[in-house]
Amino acid sequence: MLPCEDDPTWEAVPLHLRQQLRGPAHQLVSPAQGPLTARENRRLLNAVRAASRMRMTGAHWTLLLTTGRESFGGPRSQRAQRLYEALEQVAAEHTAPAPAK
Repeated sequence: MLPCEDDPTWEAVPLHLRQQLRGPAHQLVSPAQGPLTARENRRLLNAVRAASRMRMTGAHWTLLLTTGRESFGGPRSQRAQRLYEALEQVAAEHTAPAPAK
């Protein structure tokens, strides 16, 4: 379960996680390729571009973390895979619930 788009949690994503996402995001949209060039994926393309500039909002985070792998590129796309792996790391390290004490 992800925090809502306006939750302050999104402003606190650690720098190292944002930096790990930045490179793969930049590679995927410079120039945009595959499914990201489709008109219906314009919002997703904008979110990936925001990640490449490290200027993300809660709406960008929510969209990226709830989008399936295939929307970033075909199954053989290494660029899409690197981006998706970085997003999985953000989900695991930042949005996972804290262990109960």
